[in-house]
Amino acid sequence: MNMASNLGFIDLTAMHVCSYISGDDERGIMLRRNILRYVLFFQALAYRSISNVIFNRFPTLESFIAAGYITADELKKFNEIKEKRSPVNQLWVPLHWAFGLVSTARNENRITDHGMQDVFKRFVDFRGNVGTLLGFDCIPIPLLYTQVVCLTVRLYFIICLMGRQNLEQAIDNNYIDHFQIYVPVMTIFQFVFYMGWMKVAEALLNPLGDDDDDFEVNFLLDRNFQVAMAMSGQTDPPELVHDAFWESDIAVPMYSMATINTVVNPMIGSALLAEQEGRKMSGEVIMVPRDDTTVIDESRRSSAASLHFTVMDAMKRRFSRASQQDDEESVLRKRRSSFAAAVMAQKDKVKPRTTSESETQADFGSRHNDTSVRIVPDLQPVLETEEENGPQRLPDSSA
Repeated sequence: MNMASNLGFIDLTAMHVCSYISGDDERGIMLRRNILRYVLFFQALAYRSISNVIFNRFPTLESFIAAGYITADELKKFNEIKEKRSPVNQLWVPLHWAFGLVSTARNENRITDHGMQDVFKRFVDFRGNVGTLLGFDCIPIPLLYTQVVCLTVRLYFIICLMGRQNLEQAIDNNYIDHFQIYVPVMTIFQFVFYMGWMKVAEALLNPLGDDDDDFEVNFLLDRNFQVAMAMSGQTDPPELVHDAFWESDIAVPMYSMATINTVVNPMIGSALLAEQEGRKMSGEVIMVPRDDTTVIDESRRSSAASLHFTVMDAMKRRFSRASQQDDEESVLRKRRSSFAAAVMAQKDKVKPRTTSESETQADFGSRHNDTSVRIVPDLQPVLETEEENGPQRLPDSSA
């Protein structure tokens, strides 16, 4: 399919050349004809290198002179370029000449800059199409693969010729139910199918060959040459006239008597077709402005509301839990501070014993330490109990 789309039809290229390069004089016609002739010569050279059919048609370059693709002087110049500059591939030479003639037409103000760019683009696209065919010819299917397939299929049926023979004998000559198959029917079907598929694959290996199902490359070259030469001449459009439906508002299509009852399926949308078949709105259609709050159906509204309340409840629970923890911590801190203040007040109420002048500093220190030991160790268990079980009742000062 890719090869079929890249065969290279000259129609678009010829239309661009003949539309952009103006002039009905002899000079303008010669420019258009020579440009298209060089493009066709490039295509014929490319086909000659990849198709046996075209190579047999043009066995030598001199045969292109008789076919009208080039002149003797042009072939001489072509051979000089071949010998001096490009001994390997000369396909670029005709296109180079075509580009040069388009530039000459621009210098003579026969084509605009925009038109020249469009013509150049058409030349490049045409070269790309033909170049795709050259690429397929240069990178074929591996020969080993084709040889293995052909050899395997033929060898398989040679083995089947001997292996599918019926050698089973009847039990005795009087055994009527035994059916002898002397013709391998299923093997014959396999042979027809496999060999047919293989022949099709062999024909697809070279679609530009001389098989009956190959591309008609000779017809393509002939058609391109005739279309290009006819289009490059004087092809002035006809005069402006009124058409057949000038005075009617609707152009009614016309059919022959043999096709007057042909069913025509209009290409319209499926919704409009269903409306035409009977699904129509009854009564007057009242159009009102859209209210987003009433457009949502009950299911969507309930799901959205439930989702909203679920999220809000989760956030409230989280915030309430956090605030509750903060409140508990603040209450605990207040209770601790109040309990510590009460303990300090109770400590201040305890009067130290009167000491005489004869008491030493060590005795006072020991009594002071005894008082501290009596108060401070009792404070820590109380605080821990307060933290675990809540505030405790302060001990009586008299105790």
